[in-house]
Amino acid sequence: MFRIKVVNLIYVLLVVFLSISLKAQPSCHTKDLSQSKGLVNRVATNQGNSGWCYAYSYADIFSQRLGEAVSPFDIAFRVNDDTKKTYDRLANADWKGGGTNDVQKVLQQEPWLCSEKNYKEIDPDYLAHLYLSDSGKFDALKRSPCESKGFVNQFFKNIEDLSEIVETTRNSSDSFEFFRKLNEKNCVPKISFPFKIVNQNHRSGWDDYEAHKQTLSYVQKVLDSDKIISASIDLHTFFRLGAPFFERQKAAFLGGHQATITGVERREGRCYYKIRDSFISLNSCQYLGKKGVNCLGDGSYEVDEDIFLRALKETNHIAD
Repeated sequence: MFRIKVVNLIYVLLVVFLSISLKAQPSCHTKDLSQSKGLVNRVATNQGNSGWCYAYSYADIFSQRLGEAVSPFDIAFRVNDDTKKTYDRLANADWKGGGTNDVQKVLQQEPWLCSEKNYKEIDPDYLAHLYLSDSGKFDALKRSPCESKGFVNQFFKNIEDLSEIVETTRNSSDSFEFFRKLNEKNCVPKISFPFKIVNQNHRSGWDDYEAHKQTLSYVQKVLDSDKIISASIDLHTFFRLGAPFFERQKAAFLGGHQATITGVERREGRCYYKIRDSFISLNSCQYLGKKGVNCLGDGSYEVDEDIFLRALKETNHIAD
């Protein structure tokens, strides 16, 4: 009887050991797409204090897929006009930003993109304030044509004709529409794209191991297909609680934030996911002080698998 109990105990311990061992195995292999053509050539990598994280992340995945730097300003202008929201925290307006549904709707209606070459070097904070008719900062329809031209010429390379600005002012109902129309005229030539955006929701319980494993397998599969991923994340998960910067910006971080997964590295028995982030490129990495979150100093950081899983909400990538 004693012998049978010992054998059963050994069996149970073996099962537990194997279960723990299997869970401890890294669920990734190294794949780095951070230096992809189009992605590394993008100049506009810093969203400033605008709520345009979604536009920067989508510009990332389109740039990488096309091999050409796509402008986030083009995406933001169109989404802003479509939703009639400003997405600017500093103006105390609707700073929650856009999202997957907003971008997909706009790109389905207008299946084209604009090269970053068509824009001058833009300060996103100034641009975000520029056409906020509800904040009193700038209302394109109340400005003289010459005054509007002065503003417009700071951003668009292909809008020089004053009569074009006068006509656009006359045919626009608000500043959102005014800038969207000028943006489209500025975009010459337009870039067509023969592919669609695939969305996958990954939010699950903290202890749902099988769901987590499927999520990481999915991310790995997309990266292995040589495509980077636009991801909705809880940004505050990566920050040290109590950090002064976190406290000042807490409201922004408690909501969703869009960033880009550009690769994964298997190192010392762990998986680290590389995140390209248009918000972190502005702000110091010193507050990314949690264990398992490492600043890479180039507008990106790497996140340990466990933290990554707690932060990840959904992914979007391009499918042919």
